[in-house]
Formats: sequence, structure tokens, C-alpha cells
Amino acid sequence: MFNPVIVMPSSFFIGEGGVPLEVTGGHSEPTEFLKKIERVLQDHKRQLQNAVGDGAQAALPETGASNSQTSVETKEELSSTSSDSQDLSDKVEKAKRLIEEKRKEKLQAEEEKARQAEKERRLLGQELQQLRENQKEQELKELQEQFKKEKQEERKAKERVREQIAKDREERAARFKKEKEEREKSHVANKQSHAQKQQEAMAKEEAKKRETARIQVRLPDGSSISQTFPSGEPLQSLCDFVSQQIGSYPTLSTTFPKRVFTEEDMSVSFLDLQLVPSAVVIAIPTRQSRSPGISSDSTGGVFSLFLTPIMMLWNMLFYLYCLIFGGGSGSSRRNPSPKESSSTSPQTSQEFGSKGRVDSNPESTRQARQRGNTHRLTDIKDDDDENATWNGNSTQQL
Repeated sequence: MFNPVIVMPSSFFIGEGGVPLEVTGGHSEPTEFLKKIERVLQDHKRQLQNAVGDGAQAALPETGASNSQTSVETKEELSSTSSDSQDLSDKVEKAKRLIEEKRKEKLQAEEEKARQAEKERRLLGQELQQLRENQKEQELKELQEQFKKEKQEERKAKERVREQIAKDREERAARFKKEKEEREKSHVANKQSHAQKQQEAMAKEEAKKRETARIQVRLPDGSSISQTFPSGEPLQSLCDFVSQQIGSYPTLSTTFPKRVFTEEDMSVSFLDLQLVPSAVVIAIPTRQSRSPGISSDSTGGVFSLFLTPIMMLWNMLFYLYCLIFGGGSGSSRRNPSPKESSSTSPQTSQEFGSKGRVDSNPESTRQARQRGNTHRLTDIKDDDDENATWNGNSTQQL
């Protein structure tokens, strides 16, 4: 009895006693099928050898007569087995031939099928080529029509754009004009506001600067001292401060503008004397106290002896500075007041007395300049209108 086989084709390899050695189903390649046949033959031979070995071992305990009988039966079985093997080999060869024929038929069928497929492919390619050509012609016609349509639309669009550009220009010009006017108004307002703020800031800064006066006092020995005073204080506070520093009452003066402060100026504030926010004042020691009188201390003479060359050098440099940078002329130079003349030391009076009398006439062309304990004769022109001046283009002016 065999079980029904669903897979087709199927191959049954049956051994001794009707027992199937192997069953194959479905299509198999020739080489694979031959390998299966060889494997089945090897299994069949192995079964035969096992069967012969089992029969020989079972016959060993019997007697000699039974052994001889068994050997005869074994020979007969072997002969029958060899004949069966021969028939199986023939069947295998026949199966191989059938398989080869089937393979050839299959190859022919596949070749025929490939030829038909190639023929159909060529026909399909020709049809596709014709379809593409027709499609290209149709697309070309559509493109031409589309090009004409686009050209007309482009012409209309250009006209609309020109009209829109002209309209935009007019609107932009009007808007620009309006913005320009607003910008100018805003600029003028900002400028006025900025100028007002600057003026207020400058006024505040100037007022703040004018609150104090920073005075730098230069002494004859080349040293200097600085002090800050409220702008409303009188000049006497500076004089007292310098007196405390140098130990004697000084004569105060400025070089630019050139001015020697008198006793009347001591009660005037720094603000009224235009010494704010900062100024440089030269202090020349004159006497030990503020009481008028002539001091005959010999120390003053020695000090004047050393101070005279320094002051001569200073006056020379200051004269060159005024000459180059347009300093004050003879009319702008201050004549020493009687109080200043009375505050000079006796040594200076003796020096000038030995050299000659100083003319105190304001109309004289020779005049004495006082700087502390030192006097210097200066040639001052009577008429400033005779001095020639020069403008920027090298033209002389009288």
C-alpha cells in the first residue's frame, strides 16, 4: 500500500521487502536527481550487507548440516540479489536517458519560448517607437500653440507692467516728496532740539566749570603749586595761600594776557578776574609781610642776585613768544602802578639809580617793566598805528 502523492512528478525508490528507501517529489535538476540515485544505491548495498551479516551470525550455533544448508541458501540469495542489482542498474540507465531527453525537450521549449518572447518584444518596441513619435508630434503641436498663447499673454503682461510701473512711479514720487518734507521737518526739529540740548549742556558745563578756579602758581625756582578755590572768593585767598607756602608776601601776575595784580585786585573774585576755570599765576616774593615799607634784609639782595638772570631769560623767551604768536604790543602792556613801584626792594632801586633814572612819563618811548624785584627797560612805541601787520596772503597792512 502506498500513500497517495499530491506532488507531481514523484519518484519512489523501494528496497528489500517493499520498504521505500527514498521518495522525491517535484521537479529536480538532472545532476541532483543522479546524486539521489547514487545515494539510494549506496543505502541499498548497505542494507544487503547488513542483512547478510545478520543471517551469518544467526546460523553459527546450528549444527554442521544446517551450516551447509544455510551456505547453499545464502549463495542462492546472493545470486538473486546480484540479479536484482543488475536490473536496478538497467533501470537507472534508462532513467538517466529519460531525464536527458526531458532536459533536451525542456531546453528546446525554453529556446522556442525565448524566440517568441524576443519577437513579441520587438513588435512591442516598434509599437512603442511609433507611439513615441506620435506623442512627440502631438507635444510639438501643443508646444507651438502654447508658445503663441504665452507670447500673447506676455505682451499683455508687459503692457500691464508698464502701466503699473508708471503708476508706482507717480505714487513713489508723491510718497518720496511727502517723506522728504517730513524728514526735513524732523531734521530741523531734531537739529534745533540737539542745538538746544548742546547749549544747555554747555551752559551747565560752563557754569560747573565757573564754580571753581584751579590756579597753578609758578615760583621763581621753577617749582609750581596748584590749588582749587571757589570762583566767588577774592584773589586775597590765593595770595594768603602762596604766602603760607613760600613764607613771604608775593606779587601775583599772569603772562597771557599779561597782567600784574595790584592791591585793588585782591578784593576782586576769581570769576571777575577771568581766572576760571583754570589759570597760571606767577608769584614773585617781595616782602615778609603785607605792611608797606622797605626791607633792608641782605637775604633779599642775594635772592635778587640769583633771580635776575632767570628773569632776564624768562622775559627774553616771553618776548619771542609774543613776537611769533602775536602777543600784546606796547599799548597793551601795563605800566606799573605806584603801589607796585613802592613795593620794590631797595636793591632794585639802587641798581636802577646807578644806571639812570627811569622816566615815569607815559608819553616817553622808554619805560621800565617790573617783575618782582627786577626791572627791565623796554622800548615801547608811542603810536601803535605805525606798526605794520601782515595778513594771511602776505600783504602788509598799516
